[in-house]
Amino acid sequence: MRRWMAVVLLFAVLLCGCMQSVELKERGIVQAIGVDYDDGFYTVTLQIFNPQSTGQTSFDASKLNNKVIQVQGSSISDALRRATLQNGRKMFLGNNKIIVIGRETAEGGISRVLDYFDSDHETRPGTVVLVADGRADEIVSAQINQGIVPANAIEMVVDQSLEDGSAVKSTLMQMSRALESDPKAAYATYVKAGKDYSGEDAVAIEGTALFLNDRMVDTFDTEETRGFLFLKESPQNTILVVENDQVGRVSANINESKRKIQCNIENGIPRFTVEIQAWGTLEELVQEGEEALSQQGEADIENLLARKILEDTQRAMMKALRENKMDIFDLYQVVDRKDHTFWEENKENWGEMLTTVPVDIEVSVHIQRISTDNKEKK
Repeated sequence: MRRWMAVVLLFAVLLCGCMQSVELKERGIVQAIGVDYDDGFYTVTLQIFNPQSTGQTSFDASKLNNKVIQVQGSSISDALRRATLQNGRKMFLGNNKIIVIGRETAEGGISRVLDYFDSDHETRPGTVVLVADGRADEIVSAQINQGIVPANAIEMVVDQSLEDGSAVKSTLMQMSRALESDPKAAYATYVKAGKDYSGEDAVAIEGTALFLNDRMVDTFDTEETRGFLFLKESPQNTILVVENDQVGRVSANINESKRKIQCNIENGIPRFTVEIQAWGTLEELVQEGEEALSQQGEADIENLLARKILEDTQRAMMKALRENKMDIFDLYQVVDRKDHTFWEENKENWGEMLTTVPVDIEVSVHIQRISTDNKEKK
């Protein structure tokens, strides 16, 4: 037994000795990577951690601490090889936070981009995938002075938007799996580079990029994105603002929601009923006069909020189903559970069926009384 263990250990040592070892300090630690495809070549933009030391610390958090490298290649791997030659360090993707794909590249098809990062052993499956309203290099090269590196700031913008229900969560694994399986529909956070109020570089959430058969076909704005989330993931913390002449202007925090989708199949036609329930608190009320909010006023506010959610969900449903024949709401799963035989017989024609299938959406909202501290007079 000991002799056998010795042989195993010897082989392990020999095999390890044959592998090329590269220390982390000899690597270019990628924080964000952008991919654009132009005229048969990939333009890859890399944001690399480049610490700016103060002499007393390893890096200065008040500095941008990054270096941007842009290279072209006939493939993504070829471009990364050229980045290694240009920078003198082999690129390390294990700490990469975001992958950004340019709009034109997304419209042309993203399967090759996703396949490359899927097969790369360093890239994490949970890496966030973004689509740029414009070129990916504009996002990756933005010098945002928040966090240790600009990629941290972009990540924080996405995380905050996820929390308040104005952005979707899109990772490498999610998108790859969605596009590999029927009905081959996926989505990703849609972002745009620009300037903030002080003229500094900034990245803003524009909504959601919609994909069908690996190509970007349309976008949701932020309100349609919120409607999509009520239909898909039940957002837990989103702000709605509504108003009319009777109750004034109301800001409400929807801190809990649930949705239920049911299907009935009659005469070969599926009909869906979506029930959305939401609960929240009134954050702010701006109205004429000083009178207390009546029960009727509270009911009016709940109806206004329900109507707003209904409008957002209907817009999202119309754009996805009617205009783009794409099922990002997973309605096909509801049909399959209801009648597997029906689904098998109709799945090849599902996209066409989506353009006419009836969908009834019912929304109810329940709110708590407003705090007097947040009531304002006009």
